[in-house]
Amino acid sequence: MLTWRRRWRPGARGCGLGLITDGVSCVQHAKLDGLGLRAGFDLVLCTDDLPGAARKPAPLAFQLALAHFGCAPEQAVYIGDDPSKDFLAPRALGMRTLRIDRHLPWPLQSRRDFPDSHQAHRTIESLAEAAAPDASGLAA
Repeated sequence: MLTWRRRWRPGARGCGLGLITDGVSCVQHAKLDGLGLRAGFDLVLCTDDLPGAARKPAPLAFQLALAHFGCAPEQAVYIGDDPSKDFLAPRALGMRTLRIDRHLPWPLQSRRDFPDSHQAHRTIESLAEAAAPDASGLAA
């Protein structure tokens, strides 16, 4: 993660690194703190902490992240693993999307039979692949 984090460090590319999670807020914060990962993120948003129906695929968390970083959707890349909820909102907002597919069996890995609107723009197999200069696989 450190190599990947250095690649995306603000100043290196003029960007930041955020985390959006639907997990139970106290559990997710405890995981980040227990694993020492919180300092690796410039923004952590737990949808449980947001008002109303903010769980993915609702767009609120993505809109808040874009506002926090002061960037347009087309300047952002969202990385997720679950087509049932991860890519619908960021794609609708105009963000580029990457799916990490670890080739795990259901239910550990989401099914692949979702409509195109629920799919990421590109599939990768690791965060290391996401750190490549052409990570999004799309024209910036």
